[in-house]
Amino acid sequence: MLPALSAFAGVVEDLQTGRQALERQQFAQAITVFSQLLQGAQLNRTQRVAALSGRCAAYHQQRLSDPDPHLGALAQRAIADCSQVIALQPDHAPAYRQRGMVYLSMEEPTRALADLEAAVARDPTDHLALQGRGAAKIQIEQWEGAMEDLNAAIQLNPDHPGSYYYRAQLHTAQQNPDLAATDFNTFFQLTQREGGALLQAEQTRMLAANEPQSQAEMLRTLQKDPIHRANRELFRAAPAPVARPTRPATTDGMQDVLSAVIVDATEGSPEITQPSDRAALKGKLCFRVASLQEKSEADKAVAHARRLRVPVFAEQVGVEQRRHTQVWLGPFRNGREAEMARQKMAALGYHPGPITLF
Repeated sequence: MLPALSAFAGVVEDLQTGRQALERQQFAQAITVFSQLLQGAQLNRTQRVAALSGRCAAYHQQRLSDPDPHLGALAQRAIADCSQVIALQPDHAPAYRQRGMVYLSMEEPTRALADLEAAVARDPTDHLALQGRGAAKIQIEQWEGAMEDLNAAIQLNPDHPGSYYYRAQLHTAQQNPDLAATDFNTFFQLTQREGGALLQAEQTRMLAANEPQSQAEMLRTLQKDPIHRANRELFRAAPAPVARPTRPATTDGMQDVLSAVIVDATEGSPEITQPSDRAALKGKLCFRVASLQEKSEADKAVAHARRLRVPVFAEQVGVEQRRHTQVWLGPFRNGREAEMARQKMAALGYHPGPITLF
């Protein structure tokens, strides 16, 4: 075989290896294969587009599969790869769609919508682009347009679970619980029947939901039907929702109740007590910074939180017959605010738990 033909065959084989790793959800391996191709091989434009597209998808799925906030850089790498694809091939509809979905996962719906509009304009039959555009419209409360997009996506591919998931979210936001339950039920049935229809990382993200109201509706749907046992296990394992709640986390009427719980961020040493009214925190976004046996270490954690100017409270609990102080940050108004505080505490060397509903 001539050297040029041999090199071409090797590139084709490596591209296939990368795609297979992506299909097997071996995202780190896929990233490595595509990166080596992009760094070491003489690729033509078509091959470079394929390698960049594959690595973009691998970066995105790797980020979704691991809630570690330090993986946030993977989203920017995915965006950079998709942007290179678009520069090389401006009519590449999947690149616009993939970049739009990355923006959507970052809770940047305006940017997501612009890319997904471009994807649909280039390929009106792409049900995934329509699905993503509908999801972006939900985030900016364009209810009618979202419904049109999701209905169109379902008409194009009635077996893809994602469209039912997003339409269920839309029904939940519009306070139509019966319609939401029907779509969530279809979503669970399809993910159980068609295991390959969604990557596990994507399904886990969906099971986490992006609003507490949707997560509660999903849980009610799961509890009604015994066939969803496997999905219930995935639901329990999914990270807590981090997107904004449907209503403000605090109101003026709550301030007096919470004042006994939230540590004053201006002066003095924290008073380590059980929250006087845990019910006042129910349904609020919080996360635990640490569970510490030494009060001095708890004081230090609270001091760090104070310097960040974020709400913090602490409580004493029994752990293996010993008293520990659990330091919590929250309540937060929305998931973005909570995630920013979580990343800042992680940068200080703490290992905060997931954002959750207290």
